[in-house]
Amino acid sequence: MTERYVLPGGAVAKRRLDIIAGFLRPATLALLRRVGVAPGHRCLDLGCGGGHVTADLARMVAPSGSALGLDADAEVLELARADAVAGGVRGASFEVGDARELDMTGFDLVYARCLLGHLPDPADVVRRMVRAAVPGGVVVVEDIDHDGVLTYPPSAAYTTYSRVYQDLVRRRGADPTIGFALPGLLRDAGLAEIGLNVTHPAFLAGAPKRVHCSTLVAIMPLVVGEGLLDEAAAEALLAEMTAVAEDPGTVVTGPRVVQSWGRRPVDGATDQ
Repeated sequence: MTERYVLPGGAVAKRRLDIIAGFLRPATLALLRRVGVAPGHRCLDLGCGGGHVTADLARMVAPSGSALGLDADAEVLELARADAVAGGVRGASFEVGDARELDMTGFDLVYARCLLGHLPDPADVVRRMVRAAVPGGVVVVEDIDHDGVLTYPPSAAYTTYSRVYQDLVRRRGADPTIGFALPGLLRDAGLAEIGLNVTHPAFLAGAPKRVHCSTLVAIMPLVVGEGLLDEAAAEALLAEMTAVAEDPGTVVTGPRVVQSWGRRPVDGATDQ
C-alpha cells in the first residue's frame, strides 16, 4: 500500500508522525472517550503509522483489553513497537497488513486516522472496517480536508503548496479533501448513530507550525519528478513557506480534521 502514498515511510516518516500525533492527540482522545472506549474492549487501529493512537487505546482499555495496530510499513511499525515498550504500554501489538485487504473480525472499536484520504477506494475499506466490528461495535474515522490549510496573513506560498499536495494525491486516485465525505461513507456501509465533529489545529510557533514545510521536503522529489514544479520553484516555495512559519506574527493552520463515527447495528450483521 505504501507505494501509492504521496508521503514516504520509515524513520523519516516516524519523526513527522510524532509531531502530527502530538497536536492531534487531545482531540483524538476526546473522540475516543466520546464513543465509549472502555476497559476490556478489543480495538483495531488501521493504518496505525507510528502507533500513537494504538498506545493510547491500549492504555484506555487496560488491564483486560487490547489494541492492535495494523500498517503496511514494517519499518515504522518497528519504531512504534519500540516506543510502546519504552513507554511501558501493555496490551498493544503491531502487525504488518494492508488496509485494502483487511479480513478480521471481533473488534469492539475499529479506528483509522488519516488513512482513507490516501486510498483510491475508501468505501471498500470502510466496509471492511464495519465487518471487522462486532454487532454493537463502533467504527471511528478521522481524516483531513486539505482545503483547510490556511495562514494569517494570507500566504500565496501556502496556497500553492496546498494545490501541489492535492494534485499529487489526486494523481494516485485518492482524495485529500475527503473529510466531510466520512459520514456518508459510514452511513453507506450500514452503520447507525452516525456522529460528526470538526477540529482545526492552528499554530503560532514551534515544530507543528513548520509541519507543512516538512511535508513539502518529503514530497519534493515527486513534485519535481512529476513536473508540478521545477527544482528551483520548489526550493523557492519551501523558502517562502519557512519564512512564514518562522515569523512570530503569523498563524499557520493544519488541515481541517473531520471526525465521524457510527455503530454497527446489533440486529443483524452487515454483509456489504
